[in-house]
Amino acid sequence: MAADKNKNCRSSFNYKNNNYDVVVVGAGLSGAVIADRCARVLGWRVLILDQRDHIAGNCYDYKNQDGHLMNKYGLHLFHCNDRQTYDYIHQFSEWFRYDHKVVARVMLHGFTEFVPVPVNMETVNKLCGTNLQTPEEMDAWLSIHQKKQNPIKTGEDAALSRVGPDLYRILFETYTIKQWAKNPSELDRSVLERIPVRRDMDPRYFSDRFQLLPRYGYTAFVASILNHPLITVELNTDFFEFQKLHPTSSVSKWLVYTGPIDRFFANAGLPQLEYRSIRFEEERVKNAYFMLPNVVVNEPGADVDYTRTVEYKHLPYNRDKGPHTTLVREYTTDVGEPFYPVPDLRNQSLYEQYRVLAEEAEAKKDLPRVLFVGRLANYKYKNMNDAIRDALEMFESKMRNE
Repeated sequence: MAADKNKNCRSSFNYKNNNYDVVVVGAGLSGAVIADRCARVLGWRVLILDQRDHIAGNCYDYKNQDGHLMNKYGLHLFHCNDRQTYDYIHQFSEWFRYDHKVVARVMLHGFTEFVPVPVNMETVNKLCGTNLQTPEEMDAWLSIHQKKQNPIKTGEDAALSRVGPDLYRILFETYTIKQWAKNPSELDRSVLERIPVRRDMDPRYFSDRFQLLPRYGYTAFVASILNHPLITVELNTDFFEFQKLHPTSSVSKWLVYTGPIDRFFANAGLPQLEYRSIRFEEERVKNAYFMLPNVVVNEPGADVDYTRTVEYKHLPYNRDKGPHTTLVREYTTDVGEPFYPVPDLRNQSLYEQYRVLAEEAEAKKDLPRVLFVGRLANYKYKNMNDAIRDALEMFESKMRNE
């Protein structure tokens, strides 16, 4: 299965004469799953529009000059607990088990130390000079050092309640400021509640039942989802410019929108929502089999501006691909394509106003009705499994019995 970014994409078509039932804005996971279900289950004709020159959204991957499969928009790992999502993705690709690990680079007494993230017994032992050996000893240490906050409202409250002030300061405070350009005390609790605390030596980043990578990459996976005669994909196409030339009022059923919700309602007179983006800096290193001890090294310190470095050669399908390697440093920024909704009080309150507009667009009697699906349209961070499951549930609840 080849990772062809233009798989199933047609270079030209007559929009007015094709009588599409559904127009989907965005060829990422959310849009692809909705398109698949509409075409394969209901027999509807679907047009997908994407402003980028490739399918698969932010999980798009490609092979670099050394043959390493790399994610263009940051490393993506699939993990889930629910069997429905697991069974769905296996219709379109082979997958293999991959337990992801993350370490943080910390300067300790003048020396570089790499410690597991999330916090486990090894993390505490290295950073706090302890010799914890059992889950019970870890529990006892946490009970002494945690600073329980009641109520827990902010990211800082969540971190202090989970790991206490010392580990919060070393691993999370500055990292969060670099990631969001805000102090953790300004952010919603969910930002740091996503990071668990282990009671043992388990170094895995996720604890989900299923932890997987697609054998041929995410682009090939999404291409397989979209490989259906009732699905047409048009790339390099901005929906709002397209709409000026081809009013979507001729769509007979649904418009499914997966982009930034505030752009869709740009004429509503509301302020814009805030997003964070990422700037990627690549460095190819010749004749150096590995440069880092792990595929991902977080940078929680103030000595560098970037948040993490990814060395894709550590991934199973890259390890034997030649003598060279590539490091990708990630700088989080306010400039660029929107990646992360910013979960603070101002943005959450503003999104509620946009959410009301979205509900009205869905409930209107004029066709097409509008569904808002995905991370940017719902202004909420979603893992890949969340995006797929939410799209499947949206299809079942809103579209299947149309």
